[in-house]
Amino acid sequence: MNRRWRDLSRGPALVFLVLLVAGLVRAPLESRLLRDLRQAGFHPPLRGSSALQEVGVQGMMGALGGLRYMVSTFLTLRANFHWEFQDWENVLQNYRLVQVLEPRNPDVWITGAWHCHSNAWAWYLQDDPAHSEVTRRLLAREWLERGKEMLRQGIEWNPENPWIWRDLANLYREREGNLCEAAECYRRASLTPGAPDFLHRIYGYLLAQCGEHDEEAMKVLRGIYDEGLEVLRRQRVMIWKPSLIVEMRKLEARLGVPPESCIPERFDAEGFVIATPLLPKESLPIYERLLEKSRGPNPPAPDPALATIVARLREQLDEKSAVP
Repeated sequence: MNRRWRDLSRGPALVFLVLLVAGLVRAPLESRLLRDLRQAGFHPPLRGSSALQEVGVQGMMGALGGLRYMVSTFLTLRANFHWEFQDWENVLQNYRLVQVLEPRNPDVWITGAWHCHSNAWAWYLQDDPAHSEVTRRLLAREWLERGKEMLRQGIEWNPENPWIWRDLANLYREREGNLCEAAECYRRASLTPGAPDFLHRIYGYLLAQCGEHDEEAMKVLRGIYDEGLEVLRRQRVMIWKPSLIVEMRKLEARLGVPPESCIPERFDAEGFVIATPLLPKESLPIYERLLEKSRGPNPPAPDPALATIVARLREQLDEKSAVP
């Protein structure tokens, strides 16, 4: 019985060993070929999801069977090995294979794209010693596009996952400064099943900041404000963020909202204090941290709305301490 079990167990191990050896033998050949193509000026174009089409997801899954996750883990480890040596092409190729094996796993798309749009992008901009500044910027832009395309492929396979949408939104916001496109991605993220509420709030903030959809942004933020006002009236608990009031004030000014239709002045500062009338001591450290985070590097000016809130809370504490 033991001998028969050993004979049966050799099959999967042998298949995995063959795949492992084949990958190790093929990797340097592919790297040299890719390097030769680059030197000759034949850089391979971005192919989008064609890697999945060429290999065939179902075919790969059927061929590997139960070894699929084991091979996927091995390829992920190999990608991390190449990452240590800034071998970005091999990092990309390994993650593409992992994505073929596990297309319904959002993490493999998020992590693979992160290597492209953050790690490779930053390396070419800052640390690449082999190219001129112009070439480095072009290569950085190419890897940014690869990361963007990978996230879009991940969305095709995982349309109900909010975090791929969020990463795509942050790419537009932080790498390209495209706040309108980032807002749209956050909107799509907020519509996925079970999406947390803060995604809808960030959608409203970005829509307000992009400057092209002020009326829609006011509608979104006003809805959040009204929900918070109802909670405040019922439970005396504040659920607003200070940034909500700040963005609404900016929108009111740009849209020329008449004073009688603006949010009440008392909610700029006193509204936050009213929300925690019995807990100023507990609230003050929280708002002090928010105030410190709001300071920009140049010039280091704090958020005026937060500064007012902190001042009000300190006044409350001083008044309480003065009572005998």
